[in-house]
Amino acid sequence: WEWCARQQSTMHGWESMTSVVLFAALSALGGAETITGNIYCDNYFEFYFNGQLVKKDPIEFTPHQAVRVSFEYDGSSDKTYAIMCQDNGMPTDWYLTSFDDSSWVSATEYTVAQAGWGRTPSYSGGKCGTLTDPLTRENANPSSVTTTAEECLNPQTVLCGGDRDCTGSDGRMIWGADLDRDNKMLFRYKVLVGGSQQMSPATCANPGIAVCAAAGAASQRVRREIMDLSSAEWHLVVDAMWVMKKTNMSDGQAKYGTNFKTYDYFVTKHAVATQDSRGDQLHFSDAFATGHAAFVLEFEVSLLAIDASIGALPYWETNNGGVFTDAYFGTVHGTGTQNTVVDGKFANWPIESAFSMSTWTSYLRSVAGATNKFSGNNQFLRGTNPSNGGTTSMLARLGSSWSFPAAAQDDCAASPGCWAAWYKCIEGGSASGNFHSGAHSTIGGQAGTQMGDFMDPTTSPNDPLFMFHHANVDRNRVRWMEAHANEASVYYGFEGSASGCMSPRGAASCPTGGIELTDVISALWPFTSAQLGLAGLTSEGVTHADVLCYMGPTTAPYKYAEPGGSSSPSPSPSPSPAPSPSPSSAASPSASGLSASDARCCVAPLAVLTCMVLVTLLSAEVV
Repeated sequence: WEWCARQQSTMHGWESMTSVVLFAALSALGGAETITGNIYCDNYFEFYFNGQLVKKDPIEFTPHQAVRVSFEYDGSSDKTYAIMCQDNGMPTDWYLTSFDDSSWVSATEYTVAQAGWGRTPSYSGGKCGTLTDPLTRENANPSSVTTTAEECLNPQTVLCGGDRDCTGSDGRMIWGADLDRDNKMLFRYKVLVGGSQQMSPATCANPGIAVCAAAGAASQRVRREIMDLSSAEWHLVVDAMWVMKKTNMSDGQAKYGTNFKTYDYFVTKHAVATQDSRGDQLHFSDAFATGHAAFVLEFEVSLLAIDASIGALPYWETNNGGVFTDAYFGTVHGTGTQNTVVDGKFANWPIESAFSMSTWTSYLRSVAGATNKFSGNNQFLRGTNPSNGGTTSMLARLGSSWSFPAAAQDDCAASPGCWAAWYKCIEGGSASGNFHSGAHSTIGGQAGTQMGDFMDPTTSPNDPLFMFHHANVDRNRVRWMEAHANEASVYYGFEGSASGCMSPRGAASCPTGGIELTDVISALWPFTSAQLGLAGLTSEGVTHADVLCYMGPTTAPYKYAEPGGSSSPSPSPSPSPAPSPSPSSAASPSASGLSASDARCCVAPLAVLTCMVLVTLLSAEVV
């Protein structure tokens, strides 16, 4: 096993606490099982399995007793083991299965003679003792506490096969590097189905910037598939979008607060990003997914400002083509004049026909080398690159129904490689077609010079379907990041222009600025951390790196439920070779096949931890 640790703050200046963990368990035997093991931590521990609390140490200081734990494993899911040795601060989500274990380094092994066992326990009359006071280190009053016998085990006799010196190959002591300052350690190990796998090292290009320091989100609202909403829940979303469409900015913000934005605010913001003089800031490059993730999140924040009971923006699982009905988005090939959509919940959805960019210039920033080239099309809020000749003042669709197989989505979410490889998969690299753009071109459609609004690349958010389609594309982004957690420390290999661009619409090359990792997303009309509700970040111009850091699987203010309501599983890419063990991991392999690297204790690069780990094999019962 690989045990990973992260240091937090020193507990007390007067107390240099030694945290000791001993744990025993057996890897899966190919079916449901009860796993049993012993845990020894000086002074206090909490043990989680797959995000669920299994056991807390019943004694917070001494004696240093071992505790036997048993828990059930279903035999099929991945396993995430997490043990905390007591201190006074930790990430809120450190024990969850989705926690990012990357960027941690090995600690140091010690012998029992160097480490010592500490004060061992005695058990009598249903009580464990002798308790001591952590302040005075004298016997406490009372000097014992009621426990079960299995919560008051002598670690010298139940671990290392009864070898109190742990000199055999079945146990190793692992400590942090600074015994004077260290006070707490978090141990984590994830076993993927099919065998024990260490977190592989990052393989993508290192951008040479600081590793993401975002804490896990304190809570995450849940984005659900549209058809998993009740009729009443769906109507709340629809009603709020109509409020955005029909309410002007001043009235809306007076009533709903500054997070309120009109619907046309988003259409225009997307258009400005698309027709930036430096080149398209949101499409056909590494910047696509980060830019649209921020765009959809700002829309969600506005939606919730109108009605917080909505909970989160739903997404459209594009494997399901059954949304083109009167209950949802209406027919695809519009049945009204000039193919306008006259049925569904967004029937007769207005398109601005007296558009003036002057209404929006107050939102634009001054950016060196960049100007806005968007001004509408014949007073319609539609694009000119390419030109949309539509002259109807309502939403138009000229295409046909479309869906994209769930299996092909899964393939992209689990695709190997770095950021650009994933983007190419969703942008035409799948044998099943184009996950992202296929929806725009097929559903939007075109007849002569008129494009369906969903096909117009500049103002495609004019079609309300846009937000739900892009939420699903973002779901794939999150799933891919979960499957490539080892690449988080290098920002998943996001390389901007170095990854190349797809040269859309006659562009000769990548944009001349705005798509690099540390560039502000669409700097002419940027996203702020306040607009996106990103805790822990204060920025008037969110960058692509910020999105990868603060909108990751565990750091974003939202997460996704799978269609049907279940939590989102992480796709499993092909396993990568495990990293070589630390030079300090010198213990010989045990009969069970555990190596020193299997029992590695990993600490954050700036950690100040004191921790000892001993891993031994005990038992498992197949049930």
